[in-house]
Parts: sequence; structure tokens; C-alpha cells
Amino acid sequence: MVLISKNSYPLAVVFTLVVLLAVYGYNKDIALTFWANVYKEKFNKCDKDIDEKQIYRLPADPVLDSMDDSSLYQTFWKYINTCQVSCKNLTRLGPPDDDKGKNVCADDIFKSKPSSCLVYSFGSNFNFKFEEAVWARYKCEIHTFDPSRALNGVTIPTGVNFHLIGLSGNNFVRSEPDNWRTLQKYNTKTWNMQTLSSIRKSLNHTNRIIDILKIDIEGWEWSTLPEIMGSGVLQYVKQICLEVHFGYGIKVFHHEKKSDTYEFTSEKWGNVQIPDQLKVLRNLFKSGFRIFKYDPITGWASRHVNNPSQDVNTLVEISLVNINWTLAVHR
Repeated sequence: MVLISKNSYPLAVVFTLVVLLAVYGYNKDIALTFWANVYKEKFNKCDKDIDEKQIYRLPADPVLDSMDDSSLYQTFWKYINTCQVSCKNLTRLGPPDDDKGKNVCADDIFKSKPSSCLVYSFGSNFNFKFEEAVWARYKCEIHTFDPSRALNGVTIPTGVNFHLIGLSGNNFVRSEPDNWRTLQKYNTKTWNMQTLSSIRKSLNHTNRIIDILKIDIEGWEWSTLPEIMGSGVLQYVKQICLEVHFGYGIKVFHHEKKSDTYEFTSEKWGNVQIPDQLKVLRNLFKSGFRIFKYDPITGWASRHVNNPSQDVNTLVEISLVNINWTLAVHR
């Protein structure tokens, strides 16, 4: 038997991949299975029983308001990389190796019931890998929302109901945000923005359970989540897949012959102050939502802070379940 230490893990992965290629040649199914197993082993961190009393809690408002930027980033990093609840049956819906796939908890109480489940997906940029995986596995009713691009020449996959609507903290029509960080070919100039409550009402879903609520709206989660929490809608939500954009926003530069680059701006994501971003996360915790999976997006939007010196990934995929969820209440 060969024992592999944590430090030699990357070398072991490379060695195993070389052996597979030598024996089998390149095979897409084998490659996807291999990387899915690597992904699960490396990142499935919340499958052990967790004592709620030992979970790291975010500080009170006065403490957060008194912190400097470095302390705020460190506080975010400590909180966001904390298992808050155990999920024994982690399921990946979509690609295992990028942020287009999402992690959901398939434990009995949270598992989507095939053909009767409902999924809302906010923010797509016409990438439907997550939705396609949901449809293939569960045949849920799927609604995808994104106002930022027109439908010119786009094919919507089977099972997906697409809406040119954006998620917001209030209902209004707005011009394309000035600090929108990516310039797409068919960007629309005005966006129809609606609250989650209004969207549910317009789709006659007021009394429907949302099995999975996916939110990836480029930093606007900070101004949107307070309205969602205040409206009472979250009592109907089993779990949330949320891409968090923390702290200062970024501006992306596209290059023809090399990879895109970025720089941090002076604006905050969603125009929400950094202490207030942490308060949103704390209120989400108070609403009963616990992190069972966290995946920092590495190599992109990393910010160095001091005391102690460390790099903080400001973009993080988190998946949360509603611990207040009981099937008896929602029958």
C-alpha cells in the first residue's frame, strides 16, 4: 500500500491521470468521472455531524461597523469557509470543474421530488448546464431569469422556461448598470427588474415550494436578499445555491490574444457597504439557512490582506439548506 500525504495529493492526482491516459487513452466519460471523484474528495467538507454551538458567528453590527477593510475581508473568509450543517448526500448538478455546476443536498428532507419539483435560476448568461442537469435528473419545472442579454439566435433547452427578468429588491425598469463587469454582444439597454415575491405571484407559484433557488446576479445579491428575507418567501425555499461577490467590485478587461484580466474598483458589489454585506449573510443565517458546501473561485478576484497576511477569494459559491424546513408544515 502506498500512503499519500496531503502535501503530495496534487502529484498523486497527476500521476493517476497519466496512468489512465496511458491505459485507456482519452475517453470523455472516464475523464469526467475521474474529475468528479477528485472534486468530491477535495471539496466535500460538510459531511460530518456538526455541533451548532461551535459554528462561527458573525459579530454584531457595532463590531462590523468599526472594522477596517482588512478585518472585514478576514471575517468574511472565516465565516464563508465554515461548515454550518451536515449534508450526507451531496449532489453536483452540472459540470464538476467550474461555477456553471451547482451543489445541492439530496438528503431525504431536502431532495427534489421528480416531476413535481420547482427550480428558480437567476443569472444564466445563456449557460444552461445547471438547468440541463436538473432536467435530466429530476424533470423539475425550471424557470431561468436573466435580463442582461437579448434572445437573438439563442436556443433554450428542453424543460427550461426563460424570462428576460432580473431579480431585485423592488420592481422597476432600469438602464443597464454602469458598473456591469462584462460586455456581451447582445446586451439589452433596459432591464425589467422584479422582486421574488412579484415573480412568484405572476407565475401563480405563491403557494408552491421552491426546491432549489439559484442566485448568481453579479453582486446584486446584497441589495436583493434583504427584500427576500423580509417578504417571508424563504419559508417556501428548501435550499439556495448562491454565488457570493464580496467587498469591492471588479472591472474585467478582455484581450484578444491572452486571458482576461481584472482590477478592483472603488465601488462595492451591489452598491452595498462591506459591513452591510456581512450583515446580509448573518441575517440569512438567522433565517435558518446553513452552509453545507463552500467552493472559493480560485485564481480570480483574489485580494491580499494583512494581519495576518493572506489571500482572500472574494468570489465564493455557497450552498445552503433551510434547517427550519419540515415536510409537515408544507403538506
